[in-house]
Amino acid sequence: MEAEIRKWLANHPLTSEHEVGVHDVPVSLFELSDTDDRLKQLNRQIKGLPLQQQKLLLYLSRDIEPALIIESMEYSSPELFWLDKALLVKEVDPTARQHDVLQVFAANEFLLKEIYDVSDKMDREAEKSKNKKYLRWSLVSVPVIVFLLYLFVYPVVMKPNPVALFEKFKSGFTPNLASVDTTSYSGGSYYEAVTLLEEGNYPNAAKLFEELVTSDSTYRSGSRWFLALINLRNGDKSSCKEQLKALEADDPAFYKKVAEKLFRKL
Repeated sequence: MEAEIRKWLANHPLTSEHEVGVHDVPVSLFELSDTDDRLKQLNRQIKGLPLQQQKLLLYLSRDIEPALIIESMEYSSPELFWLDKALLVKEVDPTARQHDVLQVFAANEFLLKEIYDVSDKMDREAEKSKNKKYLRWSLVSVPVIVFLLYLFVYPVVMKPNPVALFEKFKSGFTPNLASVDTTSYSGGSYYEAVTLLEEGNYPNAAKLFEELVTSDSTYRSGSRWFLALINLRNGDKSSCKEQLKALEADDPAFYKKVAEKLFRKL
């Protein structure tokens, strides 16, 4: 399987400008996976749908709340969502075949991980080959040794610092505070936490967000996102990643829309 992925990556290299998503996994690679013919046929049927319908099918098969789907997929009105759902059911019934659909998406997600793993491996191999050439040069000239040191140090120096990443991604999700029910305990806490965050009072904001992520309130996803950002700003990338992974498990639609790009940069 790795050999086939390498062939595919040779013609479709991964770049920072274009990241491959689960919907981009080619049918040709899926056909080579250890999957029965029934799921392969269903995968071909799903991949034949427009991308918007593929995303909608994924969310429906995972029982995501309609309101979250409408927000994540940026429907201009709820009526358009229900119309799309009705049209989708005519082609692939996500309720009757929910288990099969989930299996297909899970297999594609596994293949996507394999693609990224092989891509990273190829990058390391290319870098290793490059380093061997530089080592040969270093035996001939001292200035080349200095140049090699520069190559290793420069990427570390140029990595975005935590505060820069925090400022960049903080605007990635701006909650509508006007719609927050401040009469409830969780709503009031969330409103206060976001306000403290905007004022730069990160320690107190973090305490409130930590309380909210342990509850089952409707504000848990937003709280996880902001808590991850505060951890990042504090230089705690490990805790930031933990919150982002939990966010992906709790609310995949929110993670896909808001948090995935930050996770790939850590």
